[in-house]
Amino acid sequence: MRIRSIKPEFWSSPNLPEDPWARLLYMAMWNWADDNGVGTANARELLGFAFPNDEHIMLADVRRMLVEIHRVFGVKFYTVAGRPYYAIPSWEKHQKFDRRSKGKHPGPDEAETWLYQDEHQDSAEARGNPTRPRRDSVAGTGEQGNRGTGEEKTCATPSRDSDPPRFDEFWAAYPRRRDRRKAVKAFAAATKRAEVGTIIEGALRYARDPNRLEQFTKYAEGWLNGDGWLDEPLPSRTPQHSPVSRADEKVRGYLDIGDRLTTAPKELA
Repeated sequence: MRIRSIKPEFWSSPNLPEDPWARLLYMAMWNWADDNGVGTANARELLGFAFPNDEHIMLADVRRMLVEIHRVFGVKFYTVAGRPYYAIPSWEKHQKFDRRSKGKHPGPDEAETWLYQDEHQDSAEARGNPTRPRRDSVAGTGEQGNRGTGEEKTCATPSRDSDPPRFDEFWAAYPRRRDRRKAVKAFAAATKRAEVGTIIEGALRYARDPNRLEQFTKYAEGWLNGDGWLDEPLPSRTPQHSPVSRADEKVRGYLDIGDRLTTAPKELA
């Protein structure tokens, strides 16, 4: 793939996404883009390119990262003829070419719909163009949430405005993401019993617990309903040795004496 330049100042920028995976995906998108800073925004392709060895990252995670990348870096996501693309606005500022190849993809000026937009934010393009393209929902695409098969759709997915605030943050932190709909309901109920930050911190502790086994990890619904953020750390999986009884100590002493007698050199006659 293409070699791109990233300036050292990137790492000290105060506006980087909190999620380090989103930062990594953004850098991968620079490699994925053509010489005009435009690339295809098929989430499944980006997942395979940026995270080929990270099985825990799903398409739903990539979509969440793309929303954050749009918000923080202003990357434009859009569709042309039903295909998704992205354009990096700071491309000309950071990339220099001796010989630039012709662009392979249509630019945002040809956009038909906008993807990965903040649901409560009108884009600059929309405000400046009376015949602006239709804006899609936050999710932006209708692809499946796992690494499975199936065609990626560019139509808008059902809105998740009904999700409780910060649920996506909890969902990203929790180590077992299954039955999302049930988890949403349990999370909404849990926020009435505890602070959202406390719940998310508890989910992170549970995910990082060195004694947690994947096959015994609770579903989010059960963990939330059981106030899992209050749980103590899991017991150590290191086997503990039981104390030796006095009788065993005596037997062990007799055996040691026998060993010494049998191995001692015999006296010369």
